[in-house]
Amino acid sequence: MIPALRSWQLTGDMPKGISIGLTAEGDWATGALKEYPPALCAGLANGFVSALHEHEVDASLLIDGDFRRQALDMVVTEEGACIGPDFAQ
Repeated sequence: MIPALRSWQLTGDMPKGISIGLTAEGDWATGALKEYPPALCAGLANGFVSALHEHEVDASLLIDGDFRRQALDMVVTEEGACIGPDFAQ
């Protein structure tokens, strides 16, 4: 996993800011942390796929149709233009 994450790393400087409490505008400072950076998501996905490829596949197993339909319904193809409200109080 570490090599996969490093291969997608965009900067050598990790964030050092603190996201506690409210911003000057009165919004929760943690709101911007709700969405993971795309490079982190890609690095995690790449690492998981690489790990999965290290294991043999049993071609005799079939995926249940109901599970497949439910999984396909959970695929997100559109992202919102903003981060939703933070309801933690």
